[in-house]
Amino acid sequence: MFSHTPQTIAKQYSLLGQFCVPGIQGKFEVRSHNGRKTRPLLIVVHESWEKASRRERVAPVSVVELEANGEQHQLQQDEALPGVNTQRFDFSQMALEFFHHNHPAQFA
Repeated sequence: MFSHTPQTIAKQYSLLGQFCVPGIQGKFEVRSHNGRKTRPLLIVVHESWEKASRRERVAPVSVVELEANGEQHQLQQDEALPGVNTQRFDFSQMALEFFHHNHPAQFA
């Protein structure tokens, strides 16, 4: 499972935007890895990541990696929100929409 500490998320990922999902409390954030310009890495995390302790690992709900040739690798992680059915919403697609909105010419 893909996970980070809260410090890693805060330091290495920039916020692209937030959205809500009907039936799930709180907001979700789409974040882009700061050091990945030619092969962007996007994560979708629940806003509760900020409340995690220093040693706690935060699992993104979705991870999307864009290759230089435009190919996309997507990973949904059901473990990110225990007890919440995230299968009915496409978090990866939402991440891509935020990315393309913020970088319209890149990876179009």
